[in-house]
Amino acid sequence: MGKNKPFIPLKNESNSALFSNSILDSLYRGRLHELAMARFKWENLPQEIDERFLEMTLNEYAMGAFFFDEVAQRYVFLPAMINGDYNIYNDPIQYRVWAINGYQQELTMENSVIVYNNMIKSPTFPWLDYYAEQLYDIDQARRINILAQKTPVLFKGTDKQRLTLKNIWLKYAGNEPFMMVDESVDKDSFTVLKTDAPWLGEELTQMRRHIMGEIMIYLGYETQEATQKSERVLAGEVRAAQSESMSYRYSPLLMRRQAAEKINNMFGLNIEVNFRQPTSTLVDMDDPFTQYQMETLKSTQSFTTEPFNVEKEGEGNE
Repeated sequence: MGKNKPFIPLKNESNSALFSNSILDSLYRGRLHELAMARFKWENLPQEIDERFLEMTLNEYAMGAFFFDEVAQRYVFLPAMINGDYNIYNDPIQYRVWAINGYQQELTMENSVIVYNNMIKSPTFPWLDYYAEQLYDIDQARRINILAQKTPVLFKGTDKQRLTLKNIWLKYAGNEPFMMVDESVDKDSFTVLKTDAPWLGEELTQMRRHIMGEIMIYLGYETQEATQKSERVLAGEVRAAQSESMSYRYSPLLMRRQAAEKINNMFGLNIEVNFRQPTSTLVDMDDPFTQYQMETLKSTQSFTTEPFNVEKEGEGNE
């Protein structure tokens, strides 16, 4: 897990830009990965199954296997690697599950259930990393454009004046007044050039909102961000956004529900899978985080009580 995490160097004066770029890249990837992992709510999972790990496995590796470990006497869900032939429907007959601590086990369709991330059996994270790179580029372009408005100048001088020019720039960019009194400096070789960079902040911000809208729709969340409209949207536009997001939602939800049904039939459980449905309409609110908070506050099994409820259910099953 997490083998593709971006490298984040230690910050110092010589690599400040590299540090900031790595942090920003990691920020966007992490935020989008979290949005993907929080989409589905698994009901009545055995106490020992970690829902967070289950969703991370599906979104990162596209498939995992649910089985009962006879030695440990507990249910387990782990990433699966195909290790044999396929049936006539291109489903693997044999596969190997593994864990980061070295645990491995051979399984078959007779004693386990494969859970797929979606109907094409592909992971979600690589798609989100593609979008994260776009958001990163837009954010960096917006940052540079803001700095160009703050410091719309270039300092020109000789190589001997390099340190002096650097000190001037640090003062200038750091909002500090700078006064230079040095008779030895050749004033004719020292000039200031205006860049006159245009202000693109609004366009870049709107572009970012549009890409975030595409991401939310791809993940199945209802949103109106992709319309690129700041004014009140029409009812038809709301329904169109809902329809598109629902279409993207079906594939991953269907695969999880089919797997839950097979698990229930094989092991006698009562697992259900649902999309974390918002409690408000798009007209009132389109922020998934606020919607999710409202949902959990109104639910009898919020984040503050659910672990205890699950523990009791698990104890009751034992």
